[in-house]
Amino acid sequence: MRTAPRQQRARKRIEELLDAAAEVFDELGYERATTSLVAERAGVSPGTFYRWFPDKPTLADALAERYLEELGAMYQSLLGADDEPAEPAAELISRVIHALTALVTEHPAFGALLSSAIAPGNPSAAGQRLRDDMNRQLVAVLDLRVPGLDPADRDRVALVLLDVALTLLSTVGHLPPDQREATTNEYVDLIVCYLDVKFPAEDDPAWDDPNPRVRPIRPAPQIGNAAGTRR
Repeated sequence: MRTAPRQQRARKRIEELLDAAAEVFDELGYERATTSLVAERAGVSPGTFYRWFPDKPTLADALAERYLEELGAMYQSLLGADDEPAEPAAELISRVIHALTALVTEHPAFGALLSSAIAPGNPSAAGQRLRDDMNRQLVAVLDLRVPGLDPADRDRVALVLLDVALTLLSTVGHLPPDQREATTNEYVDLIVCYLDVKFPAEDDPAWDDPNPRVRPIRPAPQIGNAAGTRR
């Protein structure tokens, strides 16, 4: 931002601009949205807009900051600070994915910003911030749930999980309510099944199969059913 707001009236105006930006990003996408449309939606002049935000990327970054705060609170509520993963992974995955879809449903521009991080030609730095934050959380959970996992394997699995989750989050906010729950559950099943076959139980026959349909990943030191999806 050009300057930090000091008065309540100024802070209120900035919140209104961010609300307007969220609506425009949701309706048009980040790439097609313009600062003039945001100013018009907020009911202010372009001069008032530029008093606070020099350009669209800065505006998007401020909006991303909003969502990062909500994501942080959500992670704290869902994941807690326990050193040992007591909850079955399938239940944890379901809770996290449903919480994320609820967040996107409440803030559709969140999904629009996530999608903007991979937009051809002019990707959004704000969207990349959101993706990076989600990726860091995935890596942290994998480190906790699958101790000893090779960092390269961990990062690859986290990237796959992130891409699957973002596919859902970029569209779920616009689904009819009667389809939203069922679609989210399908993605939960997809993620759970993926983790089950990548990190099967120690006695699973996949370990002895020379040509498994899906090659599992064994962390070191060896631990049984590290992903916890069958506990």
